[in-house]
Amino acid sequence: MAMTIKRQWLGFVGLGVMLTLGACAPADPPVKPSFATDVLPVMEAHCTRCHGDNGSLNPDPQVINPTFRTAPTDGYFTQYDDKTGCPTLRAPGPAGCQGAKALGLTTMKVYIHTDALRMPPRPSDPLSEWDLKLLDNWIAAGAPP
Repeated sequence: MAMTIKRQWLGFVGLGVMLTLGACAPADPPVKPSFATDVLPVMEAHCTRCHGDNGSLNPDPQVINPTFRTAPTDGYFTQYDDKTGCPTLRAPGPAGCQGAKALGLTTMKVYIHTDALRMPPRPSDPLSEWDLKLLDNWIAAGAPP
């Protein structure tokens, strides 16, 4: 009798642990993420140090790849839309003109999925699989605000 109660108790504890671990697993990223709610936090965590922090484009002296040691020429990722007066996507404008939407729909996917051009560049940690999927979903959805 005592052995049966002990087994039942262990079974409940095991079930509780499994349910807790299952509840802690990260959910899949949203299929149609928004810039403001879903994408901006990823940009702020990984991109804006160089692409738009305090409204500027900044070089990263820690970067190993010399191609990325100078300040970026585009991508203000703290803002969704292009800067005022920025030409359309079909006629790219002056350097530093585009916001996250324009770059998301043109070149962001190349940079987040090409090892040699990886953003953020080394020695920064790469984006997580969850972050990559979120950005892919955002781009596939047409980069909504």
